[in-house]
Amino acid sequence: MESDSQGVDMANVFVSVWTKGHRVSRDSEEFQLVVPRSGDQLRVGEQELGSVDWPALIEPLYQLTDRDLGFERCLLVDAERFVVAVAGRTTDSRGRPAPIIVCVCGELDWSSDVLVDRVARSHGLAVRLGGEFSAALRGEKKGVGRQLRAGSFLDSREFDVSGETLVGSAEWPRVLAAVRSLAGITGVATPNLARLGANVILGTRHEAETAAARGGSVDGFFDSRRSEIVPLSGLLHPWPKKEGIDQPEGAPGAVTEPDGIPAPEHVEDALLEVEDTAKQLVTATFRLVRRLFWLG
Repeated sequence: MESDSQGVDMANVFVSVWTKGHRVSRDSEEFQLVVPRSGDQLRVGEQELGSVDWPALIEPLYQLTDRDLGFERCLLVDAERFVVAVAGRTTDSRGRPAPIIVCVCGELDWSSDVLVDRVARSHGLAVRLGGEFSAALRGEKKGVGRQLRAGSFLDSREFDVSGETLVGSAEWPRVLAAVRSLAGITGVATPNLARLGANVILGTRHEAETAAARGGSVDGFFDSRRSEIVPLSGLLHPWPKKEGIDQPEGAPGAVTEPDGIPAPEHVEDALLEVEDTAKQLVTATFRLVRRLFWLG
């Protein structure tokens, strides 16, 4: 079992599943928690999912293709825990399309050197289980319904992610480095899953502004080209770095960015230097050509 230097378990996580159309509780026809069967069994970090506006969240998911659904993802974070969520499609007991949301929750330590690997493998677990659960819950299966009601659909919600496939392994280092740089971030997500609680959009400025116009709580977006989060409100701001100013214990911003990921301002400076050099070269070439023309 992999652990960090402070003893936080960096392998085990807990899975929850949300869908509709199965008789697990009184809200059997509504989008509901089916694993575990009761919200009382959710752990700290998962409990906030119970207050999500699920009807507003799942409505646009019906319009997406299976391929597009595969790109939906959300990462919620705080000083001690994370939740990775993905979306899929199944059918209810009457064969009607029904979205399914699989969430993976775990503890984390922002100073751990396995943080990125842990998030990427948790994402991989959510994707794998999303496919398996979509198939298992599809259609009218009385045996599955009994398992859901009895809470025996899974032997245990606890999973070891150390052997899971890495998903989005190239993206997560850049995203997490950007998350570390700003205070006020509750999570990053594609526009359709931002209502789970994320206030930073994985997408363009236009997508972020559109999500905000639809009633979402959007304070910024992740610019993949520059690998940085662009604030759209005053709620996102850099962590104080002056000497004598203490950062909150466990704050993401208290950790320096991993080696090999340049700070955004350094990237911008380098691009400006390249642009200036190119301009100087063009000007010199133009002058040389003009002089040769007149001499000829």
